[in-house]
Amino acid sequence: MFAREMNRLGLEAPEPRSEPVEDSHGEKAPESRKSASAPSDRELFLDALGAMETTFADEFPAEEDVRAEPRRMRQLRRGKLAPEAHIDLHGLSRVEARQKVRYFLENAIHHGLRTVLLVTGRGKSSGNEPVVRAEIELFLNTEGKPLVSEWGRAPKAFGGDGALVVFLKAGNKT
Repeated sequence: MFAREMNRLGLEAPEPRSEPVEDSHGEKAPESRKSASAPSDRELFLDALGAMETTFADEFPAEEDVRAEPRRMRQLRRGKLAPEAHIDLHGLSRVEARQKVRYFLENAIHHGLRTVLLVTGRGKSSGNEPVVRAEIELFLNTEGKPLVSEWGRAPKAFGGDGALVVFLKAGNKT
């Protein structure tokens, strides 16, 4: 019956084993229980298990980044759209930068701004990667989602890879 189901799934029954089959405790099965003519369902199952992928990962798929639409980035490059305010995060730690960006974005929304620039730097003094930029990108995709409609790496005229352009959600203008 097992062999029939395996065939239905497109898997061929493996050749019978010549060595004794081990049970789940690592003990050899007695010779008397093995059938010389046809493999038992248990043997077929163990053979099929041996051919299966046994590496499993328990990870959640990463949430999609809220990246800026190409149309908006093109408007920035052409000068039709410009950041209304900016903040420079050079020299700050991850925690300080995250806190300052949160306050800056909340204040910008409060004042009715729609486009801002976060100058993170390229990370040349950070070692392997730009730590502040990576932290701020993570912030924009997680805690900053309620504040941000879109964001992306700035065009060269506004700092290139050393800055992020953020398009804010509409807020209460006073």
